Amino acid sequence: MKRLLFLGVFLVFFSFALTACNSQDIESNTTGSGVFVGDNLLDFTLNDLNGESVSVSTYSKGKPLLLTFTTTWCSHCITIIPALKEIYSKNKDKGLELLAVYVNEKPENVESFSKKHNIPYKILIDANGKIATSYKIRGVPTLMIIDDSGTIKYRGHGLPEDIIELVINE
Repeated sequence: MKRLLFLGVFLVFFSFALTACNSQDIESNTTGSGVFVGDNLLDFTLNDLNGESVSVSTYSKGKPLLLTFTTTWCSHCITIIPALKEIYSKNKDKGLELLAVYVNEKPENVESFSKKHNIPYKILIDANGKIATSYKIRGVPTLMIIDDSGTIKYRGHGLPEDIIELVINE
């Protein structure tokens, strides 16, 4: 019985891990809920690594925003960090904001991770996954590009620099 229970738990975790990391499907609004391309960004407030409350609307009002839902354990999430750092560095003077939302993570783990990877952009902690659930995040990383009026222009698992450039130059 214990082996069967273990096997069941393992299969559930393994199937979640497969869909949660390295997924390449672009998400679409098939359910009518969540936040998708063409929708306005929903405001939320989370704590940053200093324990201070940060509202996403503070970062998205009148500025383009790159929002990424991510984790410390996802290999694809880790491999895109250098590209995110480069995009942020290259475009922050043009007004681009970048927020990384770490989902179901402990602040101390994310803090250590961010120091190891020398992450320069703002990090928020969605410790219980509530925001990711409300956004219908099905895999990480999930990236959203939001224009200066708060409209989502892209939602997916890749990093489309061409869309970022378009939104910045609008």
